[in-house]
Amino acid sequence: MDQRVFRGCLLALATGTGVALLGACESDPSNADGSAGQTTVVREEEDASSNVDEPDAARPDAARPDAARPDAAEVDASKDSGDATTPEPCEAGTWDDDGNAATECASCEAGTYCAGGEAAKVPCAEGTWDHDGTAATACTPWADCGLGSFVEATGTAVANRKCTTCPIGQTSTTTNAQSCEDVPPVPGGPCSTVGETFARSCGNCGTQAATCDADNVVSEFGSCSEPAGACAPGTNEAPTACGYCGTTSRTCNDQCTWVAQPCVGESIAVDRCMAGEKQDRTEGCQDDVTRAWTCGATCAWEPPAMTCETASRIVTVGTAVGTTTSRRVTQNSDKIKRLTASSVPCSLSTQTDTHYVYVEIRNPNATAAKIEVGASAATGQVTPDVLIAAYSTLPSDTDARKACLSGAEISCSGNSATYSACLTGTKTPAIPAKGSIWVYVGNYRAGDEPLTFDLKTKITAL
Repeated sequence: MDQRVFRGCLLALATGTGVALLGACESDPSNADGSAGQTTVVREEEDASSNVDEPDAARPDAARPDAARPDAAEVDASKDSGDATTPEPCEAGTWDDDGNAATECASCEAGTYCAGGEAAKVPCAEGTWDHDGTAATACTPWADCGLGSFVEATGTAVANRKCTTCPIGQTSTTTNAQSCEDVPPVPGGPCSTVGETFARSCGNCGTQAATCDADNVVSEFGSCSEPAGACAPGTNEAPTACGYCGTTSRTCNDQCTWVAQPCVGESIAVDRCMAGEKQDRTEGCQDDVTRAWTCGATCAWEPPAMTCETASRIVTVGTAVGTTTSRRVTQNSDKIKRLTASSVPCSLSTQTDTHYVYVEIRNPNATAAKIEVGASAATGQVTPDVLIAAYSTLPSDTDARKACLSGAEISCSGNSATYSACLTGTKTPAIPAKGSIWVYVGNYRAGDEPLTFDLKTKITAL
């Protein structure tokens, strides 16, 4: 670095081969003693030959070195104009209709309420309406038609309830009455026709009656008779869960009937699910291995507790005789004492440790299933030289390993074209209804690597 101090603001330095551009410089306005300040110019050492025979006309910025340096305001402006932006939350009156924060928020129509942010669009519930025609404000209750008036027009999500005063000689005795009725006589008052019945509204869309007795006097009104299941108009039930983590409720309308409200507040995630839902999914695993996934309380799939390796060691048989299954399995990296070919109880070698694997075989049927099970060569893998045995439970110790169901086999008599080792014929294991068994497959010889093979099953009886 060539650093030189000049008085004033020199922009170029004469050299033996030409003029070297020094660039812009800034001046200190004054020194401490009041004399003119100095200007410091810093430049990178250049190859002087690069400037030889280069006319000024070919370098339009040579006379104006500042032209190549945007000022600070321009630099700041260029930073602010970058493409990276932070998504803005939805404003009141709009909502994220597609669950994608990178897209524009959608406008909400009249008759709905959208609080903005992450809130979903909520239709005006029964008994409420969009009083100002904008979805940015909450819906408000319809007006009530008081005593002495009736409901001329029921409200909607965009219109208020319309009330009209009863005509002379008629009245209504309940709020939001659907019609007016003749003004009922007063009990104890006079009446002209013996046996005449008088009715008036009461309770939840109910009626009660009085009669003109033998003395031409109006009797007391009887008990109120309401329709079965009638509710009090305007009543709202407590919200209950619905759909994808949404809520709903019921509102009692003017006819004293419950009206279900839409399910609101549901998750809009692309991979949403119903809370508590379960699925067997291959996601994340190879060879069509499935794992049980459970939908959590927030209507999103929770990570499966089981690893793909563990799931690969679970086989579910079919539901009909003759149904076959095949699952690619790899033995464990550790070793245990191998079994020896034998009948029940199984015998363990006292010297040889080999790689092995236990596979759970499940029976989904309501009856016990007898299965043929064996190990065969997988594509691209060596033919497995193994022993196979079945157990009612996963063996946990040496004694449990000896308690095999039908002995251990190292070959497959009569079916060697399909299996290297199998349990068939008299050694065919049975799986209890809705139960499972465990199958051991261990190397016969102490190989260096765990084997990969296909474990196959076939239902022989149900």
